[in-house]
Amino acid sequence: MNPTPDTNTPRVSSSRLAANRRNAKRSTGPKTAPGKQRSAQNACRHGLTRRNAWSGKGQSADGFTQAWARIGPRSPQEEVESANLLQCRADEQMLLAAETAILTRVPIDCVLCEDPFSFLNDTHALAAMDQLSRQIAHQTGKFKKRLTSLLAARARCSGEAVEKPTAPSVGNQPLAELIADRSAIIAGDDVAAFEALARSFWADFKPQNLLEEFAVTDVILSQHRRDRVVLLRQITLSRAAISANDVDCGVGFAFIQDCQRHQALSVLDRYEAALEKRYYSRMALLEKIRAANWQDAVVPAADSPEAAPGGNPQYPAEAVRESAAAVTSATLSTSPMASASQMPVASEEPTPSGGAPVSAAVHTLSNNQTMANQHGETE
Repeated sequence: MNPTPDTNTPRVSSSRLAANRRNAKRSTGPKTAPGKQRSAQNACRHGLTRRNAWSGKGQSADGFTQAWARIGPRSPQEEVESANLLQCRADEQMLLAAETAILTRVPIDCVLCEDPFSFLNDTHALAAMDQLSRQIAHQTGKFKKRLTSLLAARARCSGEAVEKPTAPSVGNQPLAELIADRSAIIAGDDVAAFEALARSFWADFKPQNLLEEFAVTDVILSQHRRDRVVLLRQITLSRAAISANDVDCGVGFAFIQDCQRHQALSVLDRYEAALEKRYYSRMALLEKIRAANWQDAVVPAADSPEAAPGGNPQYPAEAVRESAAAVTSATLSTSPMASASQMPVASEEPTPSGGAPVSAAVHTLSNNQTMANQHGETE
């Protein structure tokens, strides 16, 4: 049966067709890298249904590539689970960076105030912290699910995996980077107490791979924030106890005053509960990681036989590098909020396992980064 010709299609003359083709050869699109990144998103309307391993929300492309190489996915399923895990961690760090913006926010009527915790008298900042508590609790559940899924995927293919030498111990380099990083420190924090906490926890748990680094780093930072909440609660009670004629009326008066005004105590309680959930969830995950006997992948040197395609029959190292580079470069321009000129260039060669861990890379999020709406499965 012959198809019916479309009579509504306008006919183009041969001269016009030739002119169109000549013009098309001159219209090759943008020439610069930022222009190509912008034009690559011409078909993107909102990006809410995408699934990316790296969204470019202020993170380092090299940090993602290093983490990907150390995980060393051995199967397509592990690739998916690794991508989901790293994206979830990036979203968590973005939310925790928003915490700094909330805690350091100065109310309009307190511009000249030198109080480092003036947000306690700011209704809008307290409301934002209340929402942040819910988001952190939700992301904590997501991270637990995704890391557990990655461990399960590794267990399923462990019988077929080719034996590899044990990756070198990570040592204290991640600890030094965690202490040097100041993204979790705000005015009024006890820096010496934070460093002592980090050193004691690191010496106690002795993380030996990337996933353990994630867990121990998050335990340290969660406890540091919990200690801060205790201080904030004491400051709130001491301030609310002072009456209009500068008389200390006690804790009972302070509680009543807070309930009638900003209800900062309730907000701090909910935020502490979210941090406590994150703390104990990471402690439980640390035990799971060690029970699974997780080992970082060994990234071979460029001139070694394993670096060549086919060096590892199960999942070649070259394939791992190409996967990480492809995922990173494909997602450099997926965030509609990020400017193309600020996008980092992905590195096609992963840094060896002795490089900086992604836990340090994702902690350097900008404090003024906009919070994105969180979409995904419910906890």
